[in-house]
Amino acid sequence: MSTRSPAGHLIAIVSFLALQIAACMSRSGFDGQPVVPDVDPCLAEEACDNGVDDDCDGLLDEGCISGCGALTSLRDDFDDATPGSGWEVRTTGATATEADGVLTLRPTAANGSATYYSSEVLAIAGGVVTLQVVEMVDTASSARFMLTLVRNGAGYLNLRQTQGALIVEQGTFAGDYIALATLPYDPEAHRWWRFVFDTSQGAAEVSPDGLTWTQLAVFSLTFPADVVHVGLVAEAADAVSPGQARVADFNGAGSGALSNCPIDALADDFDDGVIGPLWDRSFTSGGAILVESAGDVVLTPAAGLTGGAGLFSSNRYDLRGRSITARVTQVLAPSTSTDSVLRVTSGASEAFFLVRNNRLVALVAQNGSNVLADVAYSAAQHRCWRFRESGGTLFWETAGGTCTTFATLASTPAGFDLGSVAVVIFAQALAGVPNPGSMHVESLTIP
Repeated sequence: MSTRSPAGHLIAIVSFLALQIAACMSRSGFDGQPVVPDVDPCLAEEACDNGVDDDCDGLLDEGCISGCGALTSLRDDFDDATPGSGWEVRTTGATATEADGVLTLRPTAANGSATYYSSEVLAIAGGVVTLQVVEMVDTASSARFMLTLVRNGAGYLNLRQTQGALIVEQGTFAGDYIALATLPYDPEAHRWWRFVFDTSQGAAEVSPDGLTWTQLAVFSLTFPADVVHVGLVAEAADAVSPGQARVADFNGAGSGALSNCPIDALADDFDDGVIGPLWDRSFTSGGAILVESAGDVVLTPAAGLTGGAGLFSSNRYDLRGRSITARVTQVLAPSTSTDSVLRVTSGASEAFFLVRNNRLVALVAQNGSNVLADVAYSAAQHRCWRFRESGGTLFWETAGGTCTTFATLASTPAGFDLGSVAVVIFAQALAGVPNPGSMHVESLTIP
């Protein structure tokens, strides 16, 4: 078996591509009556993350980073002609364009679909998502447009128009389905759509003007009410002339960008036996297994095959002035063809902790690879791996089992955007390793 340097071996490490309003309005409660917003006076200072200019200085949510990851944090007025970082655009036989404050989703084929889908998962509790529907797909056809909330692997909630009917529906990916409300679609009375959530239930509401709202349905979700992706979807659904959907004012003024939560928000003790929604981008290949077991996340490549398992954060986080620690209780079997990795990545740039063949390596990949440290791995001394940023410098640090006293393994000036990083725990083996073993991580960021 040949020996390769960490830098030369990087090509074998798989690069993975990632596949929260109008003003936050006061509500009278889920009582079946129209909801009229209260008007608040200017406040002495900004109240964070409600999409309102509380202190009347012409700025929204200035100085705020809380509320990141909430439904209200994704706002787009569609006036910049470019999808913001908070959206993934998916088109098949369709187009999606922004112009003059309007997003146009236009299927151009009988099976065409155009989707704006949030690039990150967003928290439901206390959230609101609002949309103005300027033009609807052809209501006499099978074409449909929907505002959808999706909990990956669990279920969905839709406010959907198809064939002249406006439908509130939810279901699970196990096949359960509930139509919560069905009524004739009225483009004037139903010009504004929104979902509103408190801590225990939600409501679907419509409005002619974005001010006075009427409830269509009140419900409890049939899937875990924690985080969702948000989607705006126009589909031809076999319609020959589906028309187009034109929408505006998604959650109020904004560019479609998202503020990244502090990396402290990514905490997991791996003790519930389930890979949670913070890890929606996780993956396996080549027969590898990824599970939570006995308080660890366990990543096991298949014996003799090329493949691996990765725990990949759903969202991106702000590492600046902060740190993230993985308590690694076991790495893969010693081999030049096995890698146990903690990685932070931003765009094409990445920083790694890497254990291979009983060597612990600190490296950065940015316009090539640069090994910053290469030392003998000690399971006792190197149980805790920490990335930390301070003053523009990125540190690789290690500690023993209590994760209290850290030593610097390597450091380098941060050459990429540490304000927007994804986190990956990754274990891989190449073909020919008969018993690669498993990588075990006991916790992330939790001491």
